[in-house]
Parts: sequence; C-alpha cells; structure tokens
Amino acid sequence: MDIDLRQKTATFRVLYRGAEGATKALNLRGLSSDEQGPAPLSVLRAEEDRVLSLPVEIEEERPLLGLTVRFQALSAPGRVHSAALDRLLLQAADAVVFLPDRADPTGSESLSDLASLVADLERSGRRPGDVPLFVQDYVDGDPRLQPRHLDPRAAAWAPRFMAVQGDTRSCVRTVFDAAREAIRNRVEQMQEQLGAVGARKVLSSRFHPPLPAGLRSIRRPRSAWVVVLVALSLVAAAVGAVWLAVAL
Repeated sequence: MDIDLRQKTATFRVLYRGAEGATKALNLRGLSSDEQGPAPLSVLRAEEDRVLSLPVEIEEERPLLGLTVRFQALSAPGRVHSAALDRLLLQAADAVVFLPDRADPTGSESLSDLASLVADLERSGRRPGDVPLFVQDYVDGDPRLQPRHLDPRAAAWAPRFMAVQGDTRSCVRTVFDAAREAIRNRVEQMQEQLGAVGARKVLSSRFHPPLPAGLRSIRRPRSAWVVVLVALSLVAAAVGAVWLAVAL
C-alpha cells in the first residue's frame, strides 16, 4: 500500500504468484481487456526478469481512510531469478493470488511452489492475517487443489480457494474482485478500531516499498538494477513516512 497525502490517494496491489507457466501473464492480460480494448501493461525489465504492472479501474470505488482508492495487479511472469526482486514484490503486495500448475494442480511442483510462497511471505516479514491469500484453481483440474492438500504451515494462512472456468476477463476479474474486497475489509476493520488517522499510521509504519508508478522498459546488469530499485524504494519510503508524520 502506498499513501500519497498530496494527491489524497491510497494504492493497493494484488500480486499474482506461481510457477513458470502458471498463466500469470494471461491473468493480467485478461484483466486488461474490456470493451474499449486492452489497458496498457507497464513492463519493467532486468536481465532475466520482468515485472508486469496493470492499473485496474473500479467503477464508483468507495474511499478508504478518507482517501481515493486505486488498485494495481502485479506479476513477474516466468521464473523469477532475483531473490531481491521477489522479496520486494511480496513486501509490496496487499493480497496474493497463487496460481498452481494448471496441468497438475495437486502435483509436487504446485504444492512445493505454494509452500515456497508461504515461506517467502514469512521471510519478507508478513504473517497470516497480514495479507489475504487466494488460490485460483480451474474447474477442469483433476483433481483440483483443495485445503486438504495443504501442509500445516500453508493452512495457517487460511487461503481462499476459487475455481474458475479459464483465463477469460470475467473469470480473472472474479478472483481479482475477491482479493480487492478482502483488502478493503481488512482496512475498514482497522479504520473502525483505530480511526482513519490511526489506521494510516499503522499501515504506513509497515515496510511496503513503493514500486515505480510508471514502470518502464530498462536494461541494466541485474545486480546493479536490484541495488538501484531497493535504494529508491527505501528513499521513497523514508520521504513518505516523514511527509505522513508532518501531515498527521
């Protein structure tokens, strides 16, 4: 989550995570398509890695914390080579949608990827309840991934299982909207308990590194790119914290 008090906006992000070939890019392309044509997908490139970012327009979106609300979908298609980039994405996520291997949703690779996701979330400082977790499965999965397949560590995150017909806009939008509502419900509960100002303070005190608003195609050596991105994130987070403290 990013809070911009100057613009009076709050930006929340839904991260799509899964193994290579788990239709992450297809999901974002499905979200980008509508009657007016596809919305622009922003792409940030490093040597082997790239990040897709998509602003998802919500009609008549209600404010939160006294701020205008925006939502983004994020994904790193394929296999992520940079552990630093993967950790940054997990820290920036307000909800995560896990995509199992469509050809073998209950196979060892899918279960291993889900276990790795949970471990990576915890290593990035997140805990069950901090981040709504969804499992997007497909009705033609045989067998479909279900709660009984989870190990205790993954089960502690109480993921919500949602089976869809495919990667069409209506299917992927159903899952995205469920993630969006889960984010809203969590923030609204904090607002009821702490008030708008108190909830802003709590949310802003957590390290949600801001990702570039307009991701652009760039090419840098991977190690240098990661250092630059993390440094910019830390600077932006520090500036945002100071501005928020002054404003509050």
